[in-house]
Amino acid sequence: MTKLVLAIAVIAALTVQLAQTSSPNEAVHHVALFHFSKQHVDEAATAFREMASASRRERGNLRYDVYRGVDDPQSFYIVEDWASPAALEAHENSDAFARFGQGVLTKYATLHDTLTGDAFDVAAK
Repeated sequence: MTKLVLAIAVIAALTVQLAQTSSPNEAVHHVALFHFSKQHVDEAATAFREMASASRRERGNLRYDVYRGVDDPQSFYIVEDWASPAALEAHENSDAFARFGQGVLTKYATLHDTLTGDAFDVAAK
């Protein structure tokens, strides 16, 4: 039940934010999944806080939320929305991404996977 409520909240927030963008058809959505050993989980949590703070101030950022696993507190995932592919690319070339994303998160993750996509119109035939 908790996962269903979380999924509904994520979808609702995404819908509101996309409605506020000037060109929602250009927006891209990015999800990153991570898992850490117990010895690195506190360092990862600190890096996620720093990364989120910096990323939310970047031009073109529509959303940057970090979630921690309910059943596994060593697992985290990030849900990001960017105004355009260029905004996501700029984020991936930022100092914060190099310092926290590559310098801590991907360095210590025992699992790291990403997915980038465009909105899918479920009403279209």
